[in-house]
Amino acid sequence: MLLGKKKKFSMIDFSKHYGNNKTIELSGFEQGDLWRGNYTYDSERVFEGETSITLSSWYGKENAISKTVTTTVPPGYTNGYVSIYITDKKNLASLVFFSLELTSEKNEQKIYDLTPLVRIGWNRIPLIIPNWKKITKNTFTITSKKDMITEVNIDRLWIENTSAYNSDILSSQSKSLSLRTVGDRTYLFSASTPSETYGVTNPEIIQEGIITFSLIPEHGRELALSINNTVMKISGKNNDECLIYEGTTKTLVNPLKKTSAKDNTYVFLKADIQGRKIIYSISNNGLDYESCGNANFSKTSPLQLSLRGSYLIDSFSAEY
Repeated sequence: MLLGKKKKFSMIDFSKHYGNNKTIELSGFEQGDLWRGNYTYDSERVFEGETSITLSSWYGKENAISKTVTTTVPPGYTNGYVSIYITDKKNLASLVFFSLELTSEKNEQKIYDLTPLVRIGWNRIPLIIPNWKKITKNTFTITSKKDMITEVNIDRLWIENTSAYNSDILSSQSKSLSLRTVGDRTYLFSASTPSETYGVTNPEIIQEGIITFSLIPEHGRELALSINNTVMKISGKNNDECLIYEGTTKTLVNPLKKTSAKDNTYVFLKADIQGRKIIYSISNNGLDYESCGNANFSKTSPLQLSLRGSYLIDSFSAEY
C-alpha cells in the first residue's frame, strides 16, 4: 500500500512575523497632523492615507514647514525614508533646493539635502537616522529658481529597523516595498505607480495545493496573482473585474458580482491547483469566495504577486 504524499503548510501573518519591527511613523501628512507653515493638502497625489502635503516655492522665495513632536527612537532604528512626488520636468527643473532637517532632544540638527535625489514621479528616499534617543522636530524646506514656481508632494516620513522584508518571505529589491505599522498591526506595504512583482521565497513553486494572499487596497489600481504560467488579474474601473490568462493569452473576462478589490476593504486571493487546472477565486472575508475562473497549465513557474497602486499585504498561506 502506497502512502499518500504528506502535505506541507506555510502560514505567514506579517504582523506577527514583523512583530519586533514596527515602524515609527513620523508623519503621514494627513489633515490635523500638526504641521506649521505654508502648504496645502492633496487628496489626488497620495499613496498612504487620505492626503499628502503640497509644498511649493514661488519665484525663488524659500518656504518651510515644520512639525514639533517628540518621537522616541529605540536602538537599531537607523533606516529612515521619505515618500516624495514630483509631477513633471518643469517642476524638477525649477527646483533649486529641497531638504529635510531633523532636530534632537539636545537641539542637534541633521540636514538631508534631497535635491539631487528626487526624480519625476514617486520617490522613496532613504535617510540614515542619527544615533539619537529622541527626535523633537521635523522641517522641510524648498526653494525654486527666481523666475519659476516649483512644488513637491510629501506623503510619508518613517523609520524602520530592518530591510529583511526584501528577501525573507517576498523576494524583491523594489524601492516601492516597505513595512508600515497601522495601529497594532505591521503590514508589508507596496506603493508604486507601475506594477511591481514580488516573488514568494517559500514555496517558490507549487504543482498542487492551495495558496492564499490577504491584503488591503489603500489606493489600489490593479492586482494579480500568477502561478504556473497563468494569471488572475483584478482590474476595471472599480477593481471589480477578473481577468484570467494562460500564458499571455487572455482566456476569460469575468465581472465580479459579490466581491471587489475596492479601497480599504480586505481582499483574499486564492488559487486552488488541481492536476493541470488552477481554480482562481476572490473573497472579502476569507470565507465566502466568488469564482474568477479556471486556467489550464502545462508547465510550472514561480508564484508571484503583482501590485499597481498602494496595498497593505496582511498574510500569505500555502497548503501543498
